[in-house]
Amino acid sequence: MLLKYTKNLGPGFFESIYENAFIIDLQKKSSS
Repeated sequence: MLLKYTKNLGPGFFESIYENAFIIDLQKKSSS
C-alpha cells in the first residue's frame, strides 16, 4: 500500500497517510 503511495508523491501525500491512519483508528474504536 505504501509503495503505491510513494510512486505518486504529491502535496497531499502525508495528508492522505494521516487521513487513512485516522479512519483506521476510528474503525478500530467503533468495532471494539
